[in-house]
Formats: sequence, C-alpha cells, structure tokens
Amino acid sequence: MNYTEFLERKTQLAGNYGFKSLWLPDCMFDYQKYLVDWQLFKGKGFTGAGTGMGKTLMQLVTAQNVVQHTNKNVLILTPLSVSRQTVEEAAKFGIEAHQSRDGEIKGKITVTNYHQLSKFNPNDFVACLV
Repeated sequence: MNYTEFLERKTQLAGNYGFKSLWLPDCMFDYQKYLVDWQLFKGKGFTGAGTGMGKTLMQLVTAQNVVQHTNKNVLILTPLSVSRQTVEEAAKFGIEAHQSRDGEIKGKITVTNYHQLSKFNPNDFVACLV
C-alpha cells in the first residue's frame, strides 16, 4: 500500500457504514435533510452548521432515525444549559426524548450535558451525538 492509499483509507469519505434515512420531517430545510441523510448514510459525521441553522433539529432527527433503524438507545450530549431545551425541541417535532442527570435511561433518546457523561455506561447506547 502506498501513502495515497493509506490516506484514502483514513478519510471519512472512504466508506458508507450507515443506512438510508427512514424519516425526515417536512419542516426541515433541504440543506438540513441533506446533512442528516449524509450522516446517516456514512454512519458517522460532523454537522458544522452555524448558529441558527437548526443543529438541534438535525441532531434529534438523526437520533430518531438511529432508534427506528436499531431499536436501541441513543445518547445526546449538550452544553450545560441546552439539555432541557433539546428535550423541549424534541417534543415540538414529535420526537420522544428524556433528560437524565443521573445516568438513568428513561427512553430510547436520552439527553444529558457533558458534565454528566461519566454517570452513563457507554455499552447502553448504540450512538452518541454531540
């Protein structure tokens, strides 16, 4: 293997490890649908959208798709003041998400802040969205 082949194997673009999206709400903008679709199909990714671009909605829709595809738990990590807001946003879009500060899983999508991460068992989750 030459160096170029080595680098190609290390890129995020080299493989598709995910699945096709199962649900994208009509309220999403095209760019949001594209980003969620791309992340789900790749099986990993980073949504580097700016302030006000709908990252929370994209994160929640990604989590809901993972739950629907796997029927397993997803953990969403947020900054300290955003966990409650994320749960409230989820309800607006018909997504069931629950906040936890003690490591207890209360549903398929659990939202917590970075400071509480040590209270959770990573083996309880199929995905972690940050």
